[in-house]
Amino acid sequence: MSGDPNAYPPYAPPGGYPPQQQKSKLPWILGGTGGGLLVLGGIIVLLFMTLGGNGPEDAVARYEKLAQRQLTNPLDPPPTSEYDDLLCEEQRQAVRENLRGQTEQASQLSDRELSKLRRSTVTARNVEHDDSSGTFTMRISTPGEEPITQELDLVKEEGSWKVCFSS
Repeated sequence: MSGDPNAYPPYAPPGGYPPQQQKSKLPWILGGTGGGLLVLGGIIVLLFMTLGGNGPEDAVARYEKLAQRQLTNPLDPPPTSEYDDLLCEEQRQAVRENLRGQTEQASQLSDRELSKLRRSTVTARNVEHDDSSGTFTMRISTPGEEPITQELDLVKEEGSWKVCFSS
């Protein structure tokens, strides 16, 4: 080949190299969105499992856990704010007052009585409901005592299931 050695290399097509095609960003977008959706879905599932759902069974399970904490730890019961989204409107104030006095009353119990309370169990059973109301049975078992059973009501307020004490 004669001519200018700095001209096109021998393997270049006449007229030079064609413009480079840009690689599509679509796989990254779809992959990123799919991954983003996967992460978002995982967060939603985690929140649902952590915070619980909003069905009547979920409200009963959350109430059961709070009642267990309150009974087995009478010197440090759950804060009243934890009951706010769980109790029907007419019960909230009564529970607040009860919890305020609980620590003082519990401080007067003997070590033996406190030990019995700490070994107590709370179980909820027989959840029955329709679209707007229902009932369930709460059973409190304390070692050496007859179990206490109480039927509680469930009501739907502002789209959420709430626990109410039977009249």
